[in-house]
Amino acid sequence: MRLKSFKGSVMGDDIGRLDDNSEGLGIPKILLMECAGLQATEHLLKQYSLPESSKIAIFCGTGNNGGDGFVIARHLATRGYQVQVFLCGIPAKIRTPEAQQNWKLLARLPLNIQIKILSDSSLFPPTLANSLNQSTALAIDALLGTGISGTIREPIKSAINLINSLKIPKASIDIPSGMDPDTGTVPDVAVQCDFRITFHREKIGLSGALHTEIAPIGVPLEAEWFVGKGDLRRGLRRRNPEDHKGQYGRLLIIGGSETYSGAPSLAALAAVEFGIDLVSLLVPTSVASPIRSFSPNLIVREGQSETLTEKDLPLAQELCSRADAVVLGPGIGNSNETGTFCKNLIKWINTKNIPCVIDADALKSLGDLIHSEQFSFKNPNIVYTPHVGELKQLLQISKLPPNGEYGEMASFLVEKFQNIKGICVLKGKNDYIVNNYTTQPKNKEHNGNVGDEGNKGSNGNEGKDLQPHHLRINRTGCPEMTVGGTGDILAGLTGAFLAIGVSPFNATICATYLNGRLGEEAKEKYGNRIQATDLIHALRPYLRTKNFFN
Repeated sequence: MRLKSFKGSVMGDDIGRLDDNSEGLGIPKILLMECAGLQATEHLLKQYSLPESSKIAIFCGTGNNGGDGFVIARHLATRGYQVQVFLCGIPAKIRTPEAQQNWKLLARLPLNIQIKILSDSSLFPPTLANSLNQSTALAIDALLGTGISGTIREPIKSAINLINSLKIPKASIDIPSGMDPDTGTVPDVAVQCDFRITFHREKIGLSGALHTEIAPIGVPLEAEWFVGKGDLRRGLRRRNPEDHKGQYGRLLIIGGSETYSGAPSLAALAAVEFGIDLVSLLVPTSVASPIRSFSPNLIVREGQSETLTEKDLPLAQELCSRADAVVLGPGIGNSNETGTFCKNLIKWINTKNIPCVIDADALKSLGDLIHSEQFSFKNPNIVYTPHVGELKQLLQISKLPPNGEYGEMASFLVEKFQNIKGICVLKGKNDYIVNNYTTQPKNKEHNGNVGDEGNKGSNGNEGKDLQPHHLRINRTGCPEMTVGGTGDILAGLTGAFLAIGVSPFNATICATYLNGRLGEEAKEKYGNRIQATDLIHALRPYLRTKNFFN
């Protein structure tokens, strides 16, 4: 099966995510802005048969929507139109390099372009509307893009009111400024346009609401299917200045055995390095002391014996109830008693709404439950992370399609998981993240997005075509990550994203991308001899130097 472009409307911030992902594929954002401005120009001229040399007014903000307006001004001017650009803000506060560069270009093109800076509401005299009505054939709104929320600030508010007072045709670029792209509501004031050009795909809150043309701008298919830095940026969030201890996540790791103390420790240390407020472990007595010695940042609780057994179930349930997310399985071992403990804990978690990552030997217990036909997923926040061998046992199959056959593998996985549910991450050269819910959970992301990217759920709601909210593909990582422990770090990172409130599907998307990038960073620093702990040491520097919070 061939992977196809997404169908339907998107949330507002999906466009920023796709821009970032395109840039990660090597397509500069300034090229996307150029394509957007050119496409908008063509649609405007097709919609409004304006005589050459007509005067056109473009009202631009200081963000990327304004940058699109600058490009439109340039293309209209090259066609002989007289363009007046109103910058509603201060030039020094134009926010992105792409918009800044296009703003600077306008100053070099004085023959058909006039620039007027309206940096304050006092610069909107009553005579301006009369002047524009008498001399201008078209007003173009390029003030605000898809990132608006709440009350509109000056001088943008005055600009919106001015545009609405005009008696000439009015067109908006991407969305009518002031309108919420996700709901179609107007929190304060919004431009009342009679035509709109939106880019790449329709915005979910505005579908069918206005006379609209949808313009492609060169966002590739890969930016939708392949996980990129835009996905990671959307999954990260700053601490609220009013937060107190524990509000940036409480994560519980359950694992460890006589043989394995490193696995739960690596998962926990990855979460600590990520910045989770409180990271606790429930481990057997045999490894509690070694794990405590790894870091004073870990809170270690002991079970009653040298392996975790049913006797530890009450304590495990108590600790799970206090956590924002749980990781079950790293290093836990496969003794019969531990298997019984895992099965009973999984069944209990399945009756709760606790986000949970099931990894390593706990996957065998999950498989036993699934194939007993006495278990079905009720908790929509369960993630499981098998490698190829574990997946074969989980699905009771002997062969998978080749890892690099994207469409074939995607179709195979979505079909196989239709009756199992949960969110599955197949770890490998390419990681496949499968969303197995008929309806994705309705919990909101920290940025206000629905967990399934604002679209109907998987498995049949859009026909037979696979869509990126059914499955995503992560291609970060390197062969050196076959060393032991990198899967435990992935489990810890997935639990960390769940603990800060990211939906299960997006949490796994973010964690797989970040884990792979950390492996690449470690290889770049140390060559082809890396250790799992190198990924942990690379975590904070990577997030800081890549400016993910800008």
